[in-house]
Amino acid sequence: MPVIIGDMEQIGGNLRDTTDKLRVSLPLVIQEVDRVTDKAHGSLMLAGDVMEKMGSGINETVTAYKKTAQAIFIPSKN
Repeated sequence: MPVIIGDMEQIGGNLRDTTDKLRVSLPLVIQEVDRVTDKAHGSLMLAGDVMEKMGSGINETVTAYKKTAQAIFIPSKN
């Protein structure tokens, strides 16, 4: 029985130490996770904007090419 009580005291002390360490480190970990997710969000938004602009540029190029090709290959009826 004394061994069990000694073990329980040791477990209680370890739990207290772990809780104290988590009180200090957990907020830091959460801050870091918040920073990382903010950076990832910003990067994804930027990538989305770039893709949208690339798509618009491609569409504009194709439209201009079609107009030019029609002017060259299809005579106007004027």
